[in-house]
Amino acid sequence: MTWVDSQSLNPDKTDVPSSRTSESYLQPGKMKLVYFSNEMPSEDLKDLLRRLRLYSKDRRYPTLARFIQEATLAIQDEVKLLSANLRTLVPPLETIFSLADHSALRHGPLGGAVDGVLHCGLQLAALIG
Repeated sequence: MTWVDSQSLNPDKTDVPSSRTSESYLQPGKMKLVYFSNEMPSEDLKDLLRRLRLYSKDRRYPTLARFIQEATLAIQDEVKLLSANLRTLVPPLETIFSLADHSALRHGPLGGAVDGVLHCGLQLAALIG
């Protein structure tokens, strides 16, 4: 994950760092852009998701908890829109990150979509938390 501001996109400004993650770097009125790698993290996925779940239960991270809750509801709504034969493949989910526990689902007909959901959810949760 990398933060980029409009100054760092200017090739004439070589003294401006191209990425920072400090909150002090966020200034009102300036456009910020964050981009993520398109690869799953090299760390243990289940450990990362477990740590995010623990953080979401901490009162210091209410936004993270809300994101996980809203993302889970959105995925449940999307599952309802699937055809009946695909819908039966998706087990009931405690959270969006419960998808990681179902390897058959991740390697089945919905595998690409499930991995995409996990990847986006993980990246956004890491940014929030």
